[in-house]
Amino acid sequence: MAIRKNIAIKKCKSQFRFKIKEEEATSTIAEQLLQRVPFILTEEITPKCFDKISHQENKYDDYKKEVLIPYKQSTLGPALESGDLNNDGLDDVFLSGSSGTACQLLLQSSDDQFVKSPSQPWNKYASQEVLDVTFFDADNDGDIDIYTVSGSNEFPEGSPLFADHLYLNDGKANFTDASQNIPKLLFSKSTAEAADIDGDGDLDLFLGGRLVPGKYGLSERSALLINDKGIFKDQTKEWCPEMAEPFECVTSACFFDMDLDLDADLVVVGEWSTVRIFRNDVNKFTEVTKELKTDSLFGWWNIVIPVDVNNDGKKDLVLGNLGLNAKFKASKEKPFHLYINDFDKNGSWDTYLASKSKEGKLYPVRGRQCSSEQMPFISDKFKTYDQFAKASLEEILEGKMDGTTKKIATEFRSLILYNKGSNGFEVSPLPKEAQLSTLQSMAFYDFNQDGISDLLIAGNYYNREVETARNDANVGQIFINTPQGQWVPVLNAMSGLKLQHDLREMRIVRGKNKHMIIAANNNQVLQSFLIK
Repeated sequence: MAIRKNIAIKKCKSQFRFKIKEEEATSTIAEQLLQRVPFILTEEITPKCFDKISHQENKYDDYKKEVLIPYKQSTLGPALESGDLNNDGLDDVFLSGSSGTACQLLLQSSDDQFVKSPSQPWNKYASQEVLDVTFFDADNDGDIDIYTVSGSNEFPEGSPLFADHLYLNDGKANFTDASQNIPKLLFSKSTAEAADIDGDGDLDLFLGGRLVPGKYGLSERSALLINDKGIFKDQTKEWCPEMAEPFECVTSACFFDMDLDLDADLVVVGEWSTVRIFRNDVNKFTEVTKELKTDSLFGWWNIVIPVDVNNDGKKDLVLGNLGLNAKFKASKEKPFHLYINDFDKNGSWDTYLASKSKEGKLYPVRGRQCSSEQMPFISDKFKTYDQFAKASLEEILEGKMDGTTKKIATEFRSLILYNKGSNGFEVSPLPKEAQLSTLQSMAFYDFNQDGISDLLIAGNYYNREVETARNDANVGQIFINTPQGQWVPVLNAMSGLKLQHDLREMRIVRGKNKHMIIAANNNQVLQSFLIK
């Protein structure tokens, strides 16, 4: 019998002889992929593009105050954005800085080099930590302006270091600080997304609140800023009062016309949140999460992007999550649990993570040693490690649960949500190769030049707590989108990608007669790959 190479024969019948001739095999999986991808897709050109440009993380120990959090909240950056800021046909890039290091605007030249712009008005705000950057036309004059989002876990609540900033472009990449045109919203944020929310012809903003400093897991407010001739006003209460109160731990958001009525609807995701969808009803946002069947997808979402994956005329949603190659597990049947309170009444908030046993009891995922460091009463209550190991969460926190905030996660896979119109969204997990690490960034591009956009993913997260291995298994992955709707992973030897660092964001940028992948890594160099 003629078979493909590298294929196993399964469910063999007894008393039956197979005669296999290797020379009659048709092709290997790799050879079939080569028919779709006949050449190495990318080549690293970092030294050519960047003269040792890097992100430098400042030293801050989150665990000194919050022993039991699952990962550091102060290393969420850097942010990366791209666009043609000086109207020369080449995309420029903006790399955000950590506290103590200024952001950097890098202008692209015709020989693929990116050099620091002489205009860097954000230098005076170097003490802040910028977690997102948005390029958009704030004053409706036809060029790209810059909005920087301030966040992190290392400043106290209400700190002036959480103020955002707006910079106006003169069309030649010379920027003027226009932060007086935006409200001072002093909470820790993660993202800004621009769209014409009110349909008046200019761009408004959604700002996602990420965290409450020192209180991991507590929701923060978000904001909707309406643009009035270049002056932005906080109209959150008018458009969506729920967002003006503690809302979610937002990580990402996007605008898209979900219902094809020619206005901007909003999707918001976060850590411990479901995929929340808000329909634009002319002068307010109405939540339609339950109607669209995404209300049970509680995840540790990092990113959401809208794209018409299956070319049916409707935008689908692609979401990056923690992945399946991690210590923590979650499902609808056995959710992963979070409990937040000042359990020992010492003035600091305590975080407790828990999962269910086969018997249905909740047990903490952290041990007696670190638990008692955060809450000393534990070592007094449970004198031995054996006693603690046998105690359920309810027994450990007995009498201390009043006022506790509880959250769950039910989904750690990275997903595609296919838009089925009035029937809501259909859940489809990305291939197993996309589940190897936490997915931080994505892009769509036709890598094999067949007229169909393919998927590029990347992301890791190193700074996990001491009892949990870091997420570092992603080195960048391209999936070829076939006409049949299958996602075929490209071997890294064929893709040429080496995105092996603690990646946070990447962009596909235009060069002179070419495109490049630019990748921003935490506490590492900025990388560049030529797309062939």
